[in-house]
Amino acid sequence: MKNGWQIIRRIWTLQFENYIRDIFNLFSGWIITLVTLIVWLTFRDTNIMGDPFVLASAIGIVSIRNCCFNFSRTINNLQETGFLMRIFNTKLAKPLFFTAAILFSQVTNLITILLFFGIGMLYGDQRLKVVDVNWIIFLVGYLLLVIMSNAIGFIIGLTAKNVDVTLAVSNVYYFGSIFFLGLGFPWTTLVQFRGLVIISYIFPQRYPLNIMASGWINRLDMTITDEISFGFGNYPWIPYLLSIIIIIGCIFLTSFIFNKKFEWNSKKYRRYNNLGKHIAIISSIKRATNLKQLNEVICERNEINKNILKEYNKKTKKRSRNEKRNQTEHK
Repeated sequence: MKNGWQIIRRIWTLQFENYIRDIFNLFSGWIITLVTLIVWLTFRDTNIMGDPFVLASAIGIVSIRNCCFNFSRTINNLQETGFLMRIFNTKLAKPLFFTAAILFSQVTNLITILLFFGIGMLYGDQRLKVVDVNWIIFLVGYLLLVIMSNAIGFIIGLTAKNVDVTLAVSNVYYFGSIFFLGLGFPWTTLVQFRGLVIISYIFPQRYPLNIMASGWINRLDMTITDEISFGFGNYPWIPYLLSIIIIIGCIFLTSFIFNKKFEWNSKKYRRYNNLGKHIAIISSIKRATNLKQLNEVICERNEINKNILKEYNKKTKKRSRNEKRNQTEHK
């Protein structure tokens, strides 16, 4: 249990360091989203009217930033430094890793959206809108969104060759969501351009975001007004179905990628005790880029050797006792 908490604390520390490491990424992330939200809420009397669900859109998009962009960057960093390979060779690390990584992502996201919601409540019209929100539908959309974003983040983080590729791909999802899903440009304006609407179907997060928006304005038929809808015709169940299908597909794909990277290469060696651990150490040594990382690998190797020696001594003592018992019975 003590080792488990140490692993969780280490994972959370690494995630927090990644979260605050790049000021530009923080600025281009939730700060840009927050400023965009404030502009739409403050300057309502303009030629271009914001959507009635703009606060819900901002909450959804900053969730994509936290649960997809930041999450994928952390996963890729942990993989590149060899941390994943090392902890996946322990008995308790796999469930602890997934639990700790996802939990940190969700906690940081919850703190952020509470900040966004609090700022939104400074505006009288938003306080009036909250009264009519269908919270069940909104929360269903939110849960589908964060689960989907974490799953996509896993895929990007595990498959991208380096952090630059990770950031580039993740930014496509983030900025695409800003521009096509009701924050950067109002959906009531975009819907006038059929080509842009068609492009918006490409972004998987569109579907849970539409569910959140429909719950925010309490129009469960996926319409905004009597003339404008989210583009699902008379089939308001489509975004729910597609969201679930995408999530299941992402989970299966994540499992496939995980097994290919961390399981398949060592299956043929599993009959050899502790060989997988030594393979992980060799891989970690190759990935080490400075003396500190190399010292960490050496310490971990020493700990593994110590445990192997303990296991060997236990087996030797047990074998010796069994031999003595057999000799006694034979006499």
